[in-house]
Amino acid sequence: MKLNSNEVTTFLFYRLAFQKSKNRINMLLREVTVGRAPDSDILYNQNCIHVSNAHAVIYSNGNQLIFKDTSTNGTLINNMQIHHQSIVINYGDMILLAGKYPLTWDRICIFFPLEKKPTQFNEGYNPNIHNKTVANPDYHSPQKYEDISSKSSNTTNVEVEITRFNWGAFFLYPLWGFANGMWWLFLISFFFGWFFPIPNLLFGIMGSKWAWQNKRWNDINHFVEVQDSWKKWGIGLFIANIFLFVLFFIILMATA
Repeated sequence: MKLNSNEVTTFLFYRLAFQKSKNRINMLLREVTVGRAPDSDILYNQNCIHVSNAHAVIYSNGNQLIFKDTSTNGTLINNMQIHHQSIVINYGDMILLAGKYPLTWDRICIFFPLEKKPTQFNEGYNPNIHNKTVANPDYHSPQKYEDISSKSSNTTNVEVEITRFNWGAFFLYPLWGFANGMWWLFLISFFFGWFFPIPNLLFGIMGSKWAWQNKRWNDINHFVEVQDSWKKWGIGLFIANIFLFVLFFIILMATA
């Protein structure tokens, strides 16, 4: 049976429409994972220590794009803290994982190209999220945000600073621990002493990272300033102890 040109055109049209519908359905059913786990769709470097392995899931319900936080440290969206919640997001929203690491829209749009334009809804519209909790945000007047490049630079500075050897922890770890959210270091000093090499080396290597995680800091500059102060005190007291030891040895030899 031969088909005329109109029938062929109609057949091709319906076939193309079916394929597009199938692709759209597949896209809507897709849940895009975000995190440090190796199988994440949007993968973050292991150095982004505050990002959870399974930090978030992004999916579409057909009309809206939904961001579902599943992390330990939460997510900052348009200056609003989201933790173990789902929220409607639109193209251009500022998204910071753990309040530090930007999630840019060029990465999201790889998986959801149809969501580039902000979706408009009637006031009072209640989206059907298929039994997934949605926390509708309270939008305030536009606020000034830091440039993403400056955020990335700040993130890099944090990663550099928390991997530095901590001389304050190395020389004065019992007292340093009290001031940096780790009071239990003082108990360790009762068993190993102040200058037993193993705890001194351990806290010197890991001290900066643990101090950053165990105490609330204003920012990375505040953290660096405090650790530098401990470094000066630690080195100063170490030199003073050497001087006193040498002086005591000289006096002892002189009186022998």
